[in-house]
Amino acid sequence: MLMSWRGWTAFAVVQLVGAFCVWSGPRILSASGPVLFLSGLVLLAPGGVLSLVIVEKLLWSSRLTLSGMTWVELA
Repeated sequence: MLMSWRGWTAFAVVQLVGAFCVWSGPRILSASGPVLFLSGLVLLAPGGVLSLVIVEKLLWSSRLTLSGMTWVELA
């Protein structure tokens, strides 16, 4: 999974905008607040998937047992 500098920059910008939307959504009392919050969750989804893939690859390449991996993921 190789991305260029521009790709990583775009990814970081999307994640920052998503974090801002999730933070500011509950603070807006109009009807746009929940919409902003949900759109922020959607924008943050790629970062969650990326971290899941990285953790999975790190754990499966380690010498931990399956129960050990479960404890690491819960911690």
